[in-house]
This record gives sequence, C-alpha cells and structure tokens, in this order.
Amino acid sequence: ALSAGTGRSHLQPQPLEEPQPEGLASCRLRPKHLRAATVLSICSGLVAVSFGISGHSVFPWEGTGAIDTSTSSLRGEVTQLESDRCAKYPYLKFIKTEYSNLANRGPDRGRGEGIVYRTLDLGGGAGDEYGKEVLLVINATSAYFPFASRLNGMTGKYGSINLRAGSSVDLRMRMYDAETMMLLTMPEMAFTFFDLDAGHNGASQESVSLNGFSSYHLTSDTELVVTTGSDGGYTFTASTYGNSSDNPKDPMFLTEQQKNRAVSLLFHQISDLTCTLKAGPGKDPRFFIFVGRPSLLCAVTVQAGFKPPLPDLHFQPPREVPVV
Repeated sequence: ALSAGTGRSHLQPQPLEEPQPEGLASCRLRPKHLRAATVLSICSGLVAVSFGISGHSVFPWEGTGAIDTSTSSLRGEVTQLESDRCAKYPYLKFIKTEYSNLANRGPDRGRGEGIVYRTLDLGGGAGDEYGKEVLLVINATSAYFPFASRLNGMTGKYGSINLRAGSSVDLRMRMYDAETMMLLTMPEMAFTFFDLDAGHNGASQESVSLNGFSSYHLTSDTELVVTTGSDGGYTFTASTYGNSSDNPKDPMFLTEQQKNRAVSLLFHQISDLTCTLKAGPGKDPRFFIFVGRPSLLCAVTVQAGFKPPLPDLHFQPPREVPVV
C-alpha cells in the first residue's frame, strides 16, 4: 500500500473570464459506433458499468479549430475491483485524442492550435453527470520545441507531451462539455504526472510547475524536489536517472519507484489551469505523461515486472458479442 505524504493546502483557483468565442467553427457531424468493453481476468475480478452520452455542437473558444464532434454512444467502462479504492476521487478517463497540434507544430496541422482529448467524467463527485463526455483542451501559451510532435497525444492510457532537451512550454488547460461545447467548471478534478526523471548526470532534468490546486500528494520516499516560486506556484523536479525501461504501463498498477517519481494534485471548482513542462539542458528528449486521476492516493503497489490486467476489449454489435 502507498504511504502518501500529507497534502499541502493551497489557494483556491480564482474566477476566470470566459474565453471569447472568436472564430466559431462549424463541426462536421459523423456517426460513431456503439462502444463497449468487457474483460475477463482470472487474477482480478471485473465490474462493468454502462452509460450513454450523445451530442453535437461547435467549439466556442479562441485558438482552436473545428473537429469532428460526434453523436456518440460510449457504453461500457470496465474497472478492476482494485480501483474501487479510487471511486471517491475525481477521474477524467482519456478515451482518445481528437487532434494534436500543440503550438501549431503538428501532426494535425490545420485543425486548430492545441491538443484536444475526449474524456469521460467517471469519478467521485460527478453525480448525475457521471459518464459525461468532456473535452480536455490543452493550448500552448509560449514557444514549443518538440522532440517529435507526432508522438504527442496518448501513450497507452496516458496523455503524453514531449519536449526537446533544454526547452520548456507553458500550457493552458480547459474543459468543455462535448455536447454543448460550453466551458465547464469542474467541482472536483485531479491530475497525476508520472515518470519525472532525468538523463545521466542530471541531464535533461524534468520538472512540472503549476498552481491553483487545493492539495498535492507525494510518497514518503519521493524522488521529486519541491520548490515554490514568487508567484506562489510549485515546481516538482526530478532528482534521479531514468529511462524508458522503467516507465509505468498502467496508472493503477505502479511499482514503488514509479510512485516515487509521480505527483498527484487535487483541484476544486476549476475551469482553467496553467502549467509549465520543462526539460533541462542535455541531449535526450523527455516525455511527460499524465492522467486525470490521483493515482498516488489509490493505485496498487506492484513488483517490477508486473503485467497489468488485459486492456479493455471493444466489440461492435450485432455481429460481435462479448464472450464471458
């Protein structure tokens, strides 16, 4: 079990102005297939719940272009019994990347600036909004120097943004109702940033800076160094060497080392947040991975080499049916 550090209280987010709806973009509608998931696992029991959301509209925010906004039905979220310990926490489950064009660096040029993730609000506090489709929009507010922009978007279950060594990028994150395209204020929200490490001799050292959270959580043996800035923000900086061989594969099944290189943050009444990703001088590119849940508060601790349960299986009725 995780021994998590006591959360540090922080200022509540200040009210922010609604983004100006400049350049409204009409969205081409396309049908979406019924989506469902069923998994059979001997090692861990599975519980299936279902939901359905549908809608279509336009993007009413500055600096983003049209995407295909769908009349959709996402039916079927499979969760491990172990994840019941996370049920009381907020959870935005990443479903897919709608498009990726951070700072207009591609790969989806012409789709508007930024990365747009389609997510599902599945966490505690969602209430009647459980299962709502939420668009998480990440825009660059500074210059951005990617290692390979085509690798931005999602890596497995994680959101992912990469940087060239010796560079940083300032990001703005907002959440929109996928049906109405209205800016959302999330009563509860969480993010966890994983795998904050560095190259040999501290080269390409990773750090994440942000504020506006109500608390942050680290393990008692964290490898991250925490500092505060004059603006009241916090920076979480890597202190140890790491490479791709020790990267986490599942945000709910983490080794002690993987937990020690992560930070979870909780937010209240948040509609707009900013953060800075930075890779120190060096040669190696750095990849920042994150999820919309506080994994350090509820993830299972596993041994190195552990293989997570099988991923969700999807079927398209009526020709395909689950076999259990």
